[in-house]
Order: sequence, then structure tokens, then C-alpha cells
Amino acid sequence: MSETRARQFELTRHLRDPDRAPAPAGVEPRRLKVYQELVYNNIEGFLSSGFPIFRSLISDARWGELVRGFVRDYRAQSPYFLEIGQEFYHYVSSAQCSPLPPFTQELMHYEWVELALDVAPDELPPPVDGPVSDAHILNRSPLAWPLAYQWPVHMIGEQHQPEHPPEAPSFFVVYRNRQDEVRFMALNGMSYALLAQFDQQPNAGFPTLVEAFSAQLPEPPGAQFTEQLRATVQQFVDLDVLLICE
Repeated sequence: MSETRARQFELTRHLRDPDRAPAPAGVEPRRLKVYQELVYNNIEGFLSSGFPIFRSLISDARWGELVRGFVRDYRAQSPYFLEIGQEFYHYVSSAQCSPLPPFTQELMHYEWVELALDVAPDELPPPVDGPVSDAHILNRSPLAWPLAYQWPVHMIGEQHQPEHPPEAPSFFVVYRNRQDEVRFMALNGMSYALLAQFDQQPNAGFPTLVEAFSAQLPEPPGAQFTEQLRATVQQFVDLDVLLICE
């Protein structure tokens, strides 16, 4: 290792852990303090804005411990600043960061997906005019993520911190539309299953979806069920959650 590279590692170790890693020789402490504060404050500020609900639920001291531990101990797998939130989520989800509220992992994921979709590089094709027909091929948008949580993450806040999960899970789709707006939408079990079906059957037409749902029902679906399913599919197309692929 060259002397320059060794000095760089010495400096970065100190900036990560100024309390335990020795400061590089010959550098004025006042200048080192500036860099220490820049590194910590930039990361802390980004994480505070990315996880505002989680941040509000824990003390300043506990939050500082988490951020300092993340800076000091965690080795990120991504070099991109905008992916620090994902790396922090992985860090806090690890066993070494317990104890935290039991819903922490799901709440942080729920908060993280908004930024993840906002900066995702995918672009949607032009819309197809007209209603969905049986001849259309459908796919779920790459910018639409169906999510299932054990905890009611959309209700958690300072005034509502459950100790036990409810009997029924919470279903959502988080998506970015053609106006580049990130939206959250609560789903029922059928709507969630419909979107999840595209993981198993991409490039599916409406008749294929009806057939897939029919196989899961105790008796053949009637006209009312089919029309309800068609209306749900059309709603998802209108919202840019499902895409018509001609």
C-alpha cells in the first residue's frame, strides 16, 4: 500500500470512529473536527429525512447511537449516496441493533420504498388508449411494488405504537405514475393477489387472470366476480400500476 493510500485509510478510519481511531499525525484538530461533523451531519440529516416516523419514535440518544454505529461499523455495498437509506435499513434490521420496537423493520421498509421508487431509473411506455380487452397483454409496472406487512405500518406513529401485530396483514401497492408521482394505495387480499400473480405469470391476458383465480376458488366464479376483477384491472391500468403491452 502506498503512503498516500495508507494516509487516506487512516483519515477515513478516524472520521468513522473519532473516539477510538487515532487522528492522522500532522493534521490540525480544528480541521479534523470540520470533516468529522460534515461526515456525520450529512449522513444523519439524510437518514432523518428518509425515516421521519421511525426517527420520531426513538430518543435522540438512541438515534445517535444507531447513526454513529452505522457510520462506524457498517460496510455499505453501494457507493451511491441516495442508497444510504437502504443500507441503513439493512444495518438496523440486523440483530446487533436490537432492542427496538418490534415493528421497526417493516416500518423502515415502508418509509424507504418511497425514496427507492422516486429515484428508480425505470421509465414507463406510452399509455394505450381505450379500456382493457381480453386481447390485451398485461404486465405489472416495474415501478409498482405490491407489499404485505404483518404490522399496520401506515397507522404507526407517536400516538399509535402497537406491541402485537393484528390478526390480518396489511396490503399495499406503492407505485410511481407517468407524472413521476409516488403514491401509496391500500389493497384488499384479492387486489394484492392480483398484482402478485404477475410474479408467476408475466405477460398475462385478462382470461389468464380469471383462470388463475378460478383455480384458487372453491367453486367457479360467477359473472359478478369476473366483472369485479375486470374493474380492478382497469383501475390499476388507469393508475399506471398495470401496463397494457401491445
